Amino acid sequence: MHRLIPTVVTTVASLALVSCAERANAPTALRPPGVPSFEIRDGAHNSGNPHFYFLPPIVASPNTTGSFDASEAPSVTVCLLAGSACATVIAQFSMTTGTASAVVRVDPTNQLYIVNWQTDQCTTGPCTLPSGNVYRIRVLVAGTELGHADVEVVPSQQEAKNVNTGEFFPLVDGRTLPVKFRIEQGAVFVAGSSSQPLMIQTPVTATGSSVQLVIPGMALSQPTGITVLPAMLSSGTSTAALVGGTAYDFGPTGTMFGAPVAVRVQYSPAMLPNGAAESTLRLFTLMNGRWFLVPGSRVNTAMHMVMGMTSHFSTYGVLASASVSAGSMFSCGMGTSGTTVCWGDNGIGQLGNGTTGGIGTTPTAVSTPIGLSAVSAGSARACGVAFNGQAYCWGAGFLGDGTTDASPTPTLVDAPGVWFATADVGQSASCAVDTLGTGYCWGTNIAGELGIGSVAGVLFTTPQLIAAPAGVSFSALSVGGFFSDSGQACALAQNGGAYCWGWNGEGAVGSGSTNRIEPTPVAVEAPTREAGFSVVSAGGGFVKFTCGVGTSGRVYCWGTNFGGQLGNGSVGGQSLTPMLIASQDTLFTSVSAGGWHACAVAATGTIYCWGSNSNGQLGDGTTTDSPTPVAVAAPAGVTFSSVSAGGVHTCAVANAPTLNTAYCWGANSSGQLGNGTTVDQLTPVPVSKIP
Repeated sequence: MHRLIPTVVTTVASLALVSCAERANAPTALRPPGVPSFEIRDGAHNSGNPHFYFLPPIVASPNTTGSFDASEAPSVTVCLLAGSACATVIAQFSMTTGTASAVVRVDPTNQLYIVNWQTDQCTTGPCTLPSGNVYRIRVLVAGTELGHADVEVVPSQQEAKNVNTGEFFPLVDGRTLPVKFRIEQGAVFVAGSSSQPLMIQTPVTATGSSVQLVIPGMALSQPTGITVLPAMLSSGTSTAALVGGTAYDFGPTGTMFGAPVAVRVQYSPAMLPNGAAESTLRLFTLMNGRWFLVPGSRVNTAMHMVMGMTSHFSTYGVLASASVSAGSMFSCGMGTSGTTVCWGDNGIGQLGNGTTGGIGTTPTAVSTPIGLSAVSAGSARACGVAFNGQAYCWGAGFLGDGTTDASPTPTLVDAPGVWFATADVGQSASCAVDTLGTGYCWGTNIAGELGIGSVAGVLFTTPQLIAAPAGVSFSALSVGGFFSDSGQACALAQNGGAYCWGWNGEGAVGSGSTNRIEPTPVAVEAPTREAGFSVVSAGGGFVKFTCGVGTSGRVYCWGTNFGGQLGNGSVGGQSLTPMLIASQDTLFTSVSAGGWHACAVAATGTIYCWGSNSNGQLGDGTTTDSPTPVAVAAPAGVTFSSVSAGGVHTCAVANAPTLNTAYCWGANSSGQLGNGTTVDQLTPVPVSKIP
């Protein structure tokens, strides 16, 4: 996401070169179309890097409060300005070499860097700068620009005295211009191609926020200057759910990493939106003016920190987020107030409200003994993780409490000393990841879906350690199976790798193996164009399939394709390895695999679904199956930030026109759409209010 750069320029003191400068304040004349637009951009002008400043003679002395950083190795480039872009480079300087032998020097005493640009010397040798030309002075660290200042050549010193340098700096050709600037701690962080991970920590802002990045070893092919700056949000960007001071631009924009980067944003509880619960905070990325949920992000309310993973740099922020999870014949969700609710079939107490039997056509509160920060609906049970790290489950048996009993109210999962971060539920197996990246599963193990290394035991009533490969830790888990006992489960590793285990009769494990059962996690074969996965989702009814989002934003599916759920344009057969869906030009932020269909959120906010459409679960207004992605027919103006595909229905959370509104579509015989009826819906309808 490009940072918004204002075209207006800030008025600064007018300076004309003698050997240093003289002051002048003449009116600025209007410039004809086609002439370059002048700009000075630093911590004092045009909302530039708040830890970088130009100094006199280019601008007046700025007010600075940060600590000077004398450890950087900046370079200075001067280029001819064409429109708003650099054209020919006419001079460049580093700490060791430069045009006409001038180099960038650090002056610790005066807390500045300086290079003397001899304007009659160019990279090609002696030169003359034509009057009227505009040049841009760029200051960079490890290839990343910290700021720039524009200069225009004027014929004489007398003319220079009549120029308002709030528009540009007047330069008399042949003079030497001392380019002075100040770099403060936090302006830039240099990350290299080391095999060791690098942790970047920004200073705490006045609003009580800061950012920590953990960049894995070898995630970058060359040294790069990383910037983390307060974001400039364009007008119209929704900030109603944004935690104050937590919107940041990570740069350089578009930087791609060879392995996911851990993002941790510290926030101040005093800056929460009105009525928002800390437990609902998540990491979002801003694209096309809309916020999109970063899959797998979570909050640690004890540390007041939101965590997530990213494979590329853009604009990020911490927002209070509604959530929704579509199960088999019921759904669960959470509003920004932190209240957990469920609706739909309650035959085994899966609504968690203390009753058993019947249905609920609108959301009802779960009888939570403690606030939950996440909830997952499965076949006939649901599980959630509380802000204190404990997990609770309710509904059908195998709740992880040491018994096989069902419960219409949340039951504590028996895992003393374990601090869970997230949980997911399938048919008869449930899995969770703790804050250390360790995975646990409980329930039936008929096809190795618990990932514990064997299928000798068919039932475990308390969490069991997943037999993860040595050195592999997980950031998220997904359990497949909506209508049958045996299924597969998958996990996203913190290094971007995807691992699956369990039933592999149709290739849903994605490793290329023909083993019908994989009792321990095996690596999913990564597509050649991907550095790894950012999302993995296990699905399937009586036969299994899995989908994932690659780090490039492309979606892949593998496993069975009898209903076109692989989305590749064909029906039937199977794929033992990830196969690109038939939507190669569309980039996606997340994907969810349901019973016999899958859905993904595009970077535009449109949801695309494919596979079985027996009850309208594809949301395109028909009941026609589709082996290729079709756009969900959302109400006018509605776009989405996340999606959850259930057994034969789908739910999603909108990001426009109203952020955090939930919609569902598809089968509704048990009221699982939450709109107060039991009538199937072929297009999205709003869920009755979630608190």
